[in-house]
Amino acid sequence: MRPTAPGAATAPRPNGRGGGAVIIAGVLIETTPGAEPRVAARLLRLPGLTLQGGDGKRRIAAILEAESGATLEELAERVLAADDEILGVYPTFVGDDRA
Repeated sequence: MRPTAPGAATAPRPNGRGGGAVIIAGVLIETTPGAEPRVAARLLRLPGLTLQGGDGKRRIAAILEAESGATLEELAERVLAADDEILGVYPTFVGDDRA
C-alpha cells in the first residue's frame, strides 16, 4: 500500500481536537479499476474521513470518525452513494475511545 503525503489527506475530527468520545472505523474502499487516484482526490473533501493510503489502482485505506455508531454508518453510506466509481466500503475494524 502506498502512503499518502503527511497531512495531505487529513480531515478534522468531527468533535474538534479535545472534545468528546469518538468512534472510529478502518475501512477499505474498493473502486472501479484505475479509479483509485480520482476517487481519493474527491474523498479528501469529506469531513470525518482520513485517507491512509492506496494501491494506485482500485483500493483505498481510510479511517472514518464520528460521534456515534449511527453517524459512522451514515458516513459510510454517504461515501458509497456519492461516487459511481466506488464499488464498496468494507470495515476492517471499529473502535470506541470511551474508557
